[in-house]
Amino acid sequence: IPNIKSPSDTRIGDTVTLAKEPCAEPLPGFKEVRPMVFSGIYPIDSADYDQLKFSMSKLQLNDAAFIYQAESSAALGFGFRCGFLGLLHMEIIQERLRREYNMDIIATYPSVIYHVYLKDGSMVEVDNPVHLPDPSGIDRIEEPLIMAHLMLPNTYIGDVMNLIMSKRGICTRTDSVDANHVIITAELRAYLRGMEKEYLRQRTKIEQIVTRDDAKVKLIRKKLEKLRKYMDDLFSDL
Repeated sequence: IPNIKSPSDTRIGDTVTLAKEPCAEPLPGFKEVRPMVFSGIYPIDSADYDQLKFSMSKLQLNDAAFIYQAESSAALGFGFRCGFLGLLHMEIIQERLRREYNMDIIATYPSVIYHVYLKDGSMVEVDNPVHLPDPSGIDRIEEPLIMAHLMLPNTYIGDVMNLIMSKRGICTRTDSVDANHVIITAELRAYLRGMEKEYLRQRTKIEQIVTRDDAKVKLIRKKLEKLRKYMDDLFSDL
């Protein structure tokens, strides 16, 4: 009998084995879901904190992709830092808290995980600007990207490409499906994923968007490094 006191102690895909004759390794194929978007959720009335915690624990039972941990804010009081698969997932969780559990909540602006590399060689994952290390000790910051495949009518190619480039995205490939449709492959910032989908569907009648996460990581401070190199070369000539 496993000594599991809380449902959060186990996840779908865990390998159950015998204590006397344990298996050599877990069954293959299971990959833990990693949240991509983070946001803080706080009760409007601080007295509802315990009820909000109970409601989140029940939501997590049937939604393994939803994670949360306690945090506090000077302005909002005690609440939770929550992780979601995307902006749509975040909106669904918030609406379920309001409708199914009658919770009055307030949510902070969503963010993604940034890899902050320090000058001492260490790396820190930051999902909240409050936790950003001292700027004087930061070497560089990396931002997650996704590889998106957008299927749309060819009459909207120009508008979609302009939108991608305006959001610091890169169009890497364009393929024709038939006489009226094309597939655009582009690198987009992971933070803009939900916003891009909503905008594209409303404005361009886009038919399908397929994304692949963890395509690669982009250096936010490339321009800063180029400027630093330029200044070093400039002062070396003096």
